[in-house]
Formats: sequence, structure tokens, C-alpha cells
Amino acid sequence: MRSYWFIPLMVSAIALTGCGTTGKMVQSTAADQNPVNPQVKAFSAWGDVSQTEKGLKINLAGDLLFKVGHTRLSTEGLQTIDGIAAVLANHPGDLVNILEYTDNSGSSAGNLKLSQRRADAIKLELVKKGIVVDYVSAVGKGDMEPVAPNDTADNRSKNRRVELDITTN
Repeated sequence: MRSYWFIPLMVSAIALTGCGTTGKMVQSTAADQNPVNPQVKAFSAWGDVSQTEKGLKINLAGDLLFKVGHTRLSTEGLQTIDGIAAVLANHPGDLVNILEYTDNSGSSAGNLKLSQRRADAIKLELVKKGIVVDYVSAVGKGDMEPVAPNDTADNRSKNRRVELDITTN
């Protein structure tokens, strides 16, 4: 009589190494477990969008929205914010936190004031387009939290940005 004691070991080995010829185990990713928020596609026309635990984050180039040193939205900036407002209008109840950043040109105090005025200008435009004022907050961050060293014109440009943190419902 033959002994088949090795069969459970073989089954375990196959389960641990996967069933394919590569010998690699297939793992599900977070994307498999967390379906893509339908708003990602709608917002992606206006900036770089990523999903967060609470909703979405949209990164916008500050130079697109404002001229350097200015607080009035540019023509392209108005179009961008109006497009974002149109998407938000389809999702009432979403909360928007505007974070505006500058590079380190000028004083930190001046950059903080500039970024707050810019964040307020974005908020005002969203409210003009029908977004409920209580659902929008605006925070100027100045030259805090740079994403690149402020050592070249290109890097300073990267630090001039707006992040919209959207809590979706």
C-alpha cells in the first residue's frame, strides 16, 4: 500500500507559491479592494488627482492659477476653478479644503499672507459658482512644506501649488 502523506504538503506548497509557472504569489492590491472614486475621472481634467482615505486630493500648478506675486486668478485659473466647481456641483455635500503654497521668494510672513489671499480667492470663486460656503475652507500655507528645494526656477515653480483636499460623501 502506497503512502500519500506528501499530497497535503504539495497542496500547501502550491498555495504558497501560486498556481502559475512563475512561482510568484498573486496579491490583491489596494486598488482591487478600494474601487476608484467616480469623481477621479471628472476632476482629472483639471489637475493631478489621487484618492485619499477620506476622498480625493487634487494638485494644481499655482503658476496656472495665479501670476507670480498676484492674488487675482488668471484666465486659465478661473477656467480651472470653474470646471472644478461644476464637478463639485454634481456632488453636493462634498467638503473642500483649499491649501495654497508659495515658493520661498520674499519673506515667510509675506508668503503666508499671499497664499491666504490666493486660497480665499479660490474659495470665493467656488462660492460664486454655487458651492456652499460652509463646505469650503481656505488655508494659506506660505512657503511651508515645499515639495522641491527652492534652488532653481523650476523647483520654485513646483512649490507654487494649490492642493484641494476633498472629503467625498
